[in-house]
Amino acid sequence: MPRHKRISDAELLDAVVQLIGEYGPEGFTLAQLGERVGLAPATLIQRFGSKKALIERAIGHANARLGRAVARVPVPAGNAEAALVEWLVELAAPFRTRELIASHLVFLRRDLLEPELRAKAKRHSSLVRRRVRQFLEALEPGAGASATPIALCLEAQWHGLVIQWAIAGHGSLEVWLRAGLTRVLRALRGRTPSR
Repeated sequence: MPRHKRISDAELLDAVVQLIGEYGPEGFTLAQLGERVGLAPATLIQRFGSKKALIERAIGHANARLGRAVARVPVPAGNAEAALVEWLVELAAPFRTRELIASHLVFLRRDLLEPELRAKAKRHSSLVRRRVRQFLEALEPGAGASATPIALCLEAQWHGLVIQWAIAGHGSLEVWLRAGLTRVLRALRGRTPSR
């Protein structure tokens, strides 16, 4: 196994997130991680303390990355409807397969059960809705109060479409989301979806 003298915590945590996506939290091992990043399992334990601590750090890392992705998206000056749909599709990139959706439910479970993580998840959700409202206001200047319920519905629909695709969807998640979000956005805005 090649030894890397320097690998950042972010690179290690990205590898943990990928392995959890592939094998689930119970199936991933420190030996697999060590093989992937070129470090001995004992070195990983020295660095993070335990597999449990490593998983907790990886969950926090994944949540922070989502927060940064949500925060950095500018509201477009052009086709705000298409840009909104594409932004929401991009937010689902970490869940591009059914296996990844199933394995990443561990992150949701932790978010729901641990108060600190739940508070972070709530802030992320609030930020998503705020960004959606900004897109909606770009679509319909002066939308004001009507943008808030549409943003809530669209966020709920995004979550539902990801799970719906994992259970019974066809084609790629991206295509499924794009079509479903466009239909619901147009329905919420009182427009007839084009075929």
